Amino acid sequence: IIGVSMKPIADKDRRAVPSDGSPAAVMRLVIKNPSALKRTENVHAEMPAEIGEDDILDAAGLKMGRDDTTGRMFLYMNGIPLEAGETKSFEVQVRNRWSLSDAYVEGLVGRATNLHALAYAGENVAVQDLAEVITESLAVMGDESRPEDLNSAYIAYFRGLSERYVEVEKKLNRLDEMMNPETAPSPQSKPVGSFTTKSVSLETLLAVIYGIIGFLGFVGVVALVRWMGQSKRED
Repeated sequence: IIGVSMKPIADKDRRAVPSDGSPAAVMRLVIKNPSALKRTENVHAEMPAEIGEDDILDAAGLKMGRDDTTGRMFLYMNGIPLEAGETKSFEVQVRNRWSLSDAYVEGLVGRATNLHALAYAGENVAVQDLAEVITESLAVMGDESRPEDLNSAYIAYFRGLSERYVEVEKKLNRLDEMMNPETAPSPQSKPVGSFTTKSVSLETLLAVIYGIIGFLGFVGVVALVRWMGQSKRED
């Protein structure tokens, strides 16, 4: 293999469209016979970690396999005949697992805009500062120039971008809790009057039951003896 390049696929160029509506990308594998003689070559290309078997939409005639050690998918074919100086390429279509959902990003921006306005309607400086940090972070990420060629740099960038959006979402949740403390979850709080109990083992429970039965039996015997004694005195 002398080159691997991946680019997002335009709708008109797709041969296979993911059923979930997510975007697709093409991964081009290129092999070449640099010698002056005809010979055979092999192809073996490991897929990115996010690509599973169902994410390979069109293997371009290559066979699929999974590495038992890493669990990652790979494409391969052995014994491909190439004439002297011939180059052959395989265009593999995969689901673009690194593309961020526009609806997700727009949802974060809309939520941040609303909370920012509410924050400045009040007088809590800490709330206003956090709202400002969130809106600035979203603005910076929205204005960034993003790579278009789907290669290792593209994957690394969008992995990082996804993590940054997740951090923004966490900050939005914290801001929401600061502005609405009554709706914030409090897993450690307990209702008034509640109490905790320890579970009782079966042996302990049986010992208590037998103790009660024994005590009742003893009280019954004492009462019987007293009754018999009283009856004799009356006779």
